[in-house]
Amino acid sequence: MKSKIALVLCLVFLLALLSACLADQTGTGLEGRNELMAAGAWAQVGSGDNDIKGTVIGVNYGKFIDPNLEVQLGTIYAQGDFEGDSAHAWLLTPGVAYHFVPKTPSAIVPYVGVGAAYAQVKGEGDSDSSTKLQYFGGAKFFIGGNYDTANKAVFLEYRHTDVGLFGESAKLDMVWAGLDCLF
Repeated sequence: MKSKIALVLCLVFLLALLSACLADQTGTGLEGRNELMAAGAWAQVGSGDNDIKGTVIGVNYGKFIDPNLEVQLGTIYAQGDFEGDSAHAWLLTPGVAYHFVPKTPSAIVPYVGVGAAYAQVKGEGDSDSSTKLQYFGGAKFFIGGNYDTANKAVFLEYRHTDVGLFGESAKLDMVWAGLDCLF
């Protein structure tokens, strides 16, 4: 049930993202602006019977509390087949990001951040959860202007967290690329 709720939240955020991208708000810098980010991926690792296949979608809402500092709340939903077993996972990822905003408006704004990652995985008749520290970094590439004049960007981001599930500890490294809209 929780994975369905996470999936519905992702879809609602994606619809809000589309609406935000169609809005026109320029000339305000970043302070006070809201941000919606969305990304998705499909992956296949291995060959033959030991394939790991899956889809991942994620959305992130942020609010700039000053020109550089943003508080964020994200959710990630993943579905995969691991050696013949199906699993569903969702992560809730609150965090804080610091943006290295240059004095002169630029089309590229790098950032770093830290937060928490709550993960819950449900497999074939078994489930487990974990809460760990996460860190991330990336850059936003504004489309058709700079951070002061554009409300759309693409982003490239790396995220890392450790996940302790089913008595095992694993490192979770993700490279995201997706759409970012500010309003």
